[in-house]
Amino acid sequence: MDPGSSGVHGNETVEKHAKDATKSRGNSQHVPTTAHKPLKSSRLNTIKEAIDKEWDTAWKAIKNDAKQLCRITSKRHTQKGVKLYKAINTRHNVAQLARLCSGHCSLNQYLFRFHHADSPYCECDNQTIETVQHYLLRCPRYEMQRARLVTKVGIGGMWIEKLLGYPELVEV
Repeated sequence: MDPGSSGVHGNETVEKHAKDATKSRGNSQHVPTTAHKPLKSSRLNTIKEAIDKEWDTAWKAIKNDAKQLCRITSKRHTQKGVKLYKAINTRHNVAQLARLCSGHCSLNQYLFRFHHADSPYCECDNQTIETVQHYLLRCPRYEMQRARLVTKVGIGGMWIEKLLGYPELVEV
């Protein structure tokens, strides 16, 4: 087996089937003793597919910290990474969006985890945890800002996934 393809899931099976296929041609004069080395592009594609599959499985298994980000990026028409951040003009705003998407921002829910806030609850009421969703969509302290946002994005744009994942709404 090729050292570059050892350890790649499925390569042993593929090589065994390839050897069996060459032996079963019926022409015993041209039976190669070793299988041909796959093209470099084919090996790279196989490796990339295996990495993507492994990453996707790990991403879907996330339970805590990145749950919100996973929910946002899994929705239809949402963008992530460079495609999303190209819609934003300043580095500061890119950082703010990344913080809101991941939940690692200056809201009490996050700050309380590191003992930088006395409680995870919002100052608007001691019954509601100050999450990104509460901050953007429900907190009465930001009603005026939210009303301006609704006029820009429309009532249909007032979903956390759209506000943080649709480039056309992020740039507003």
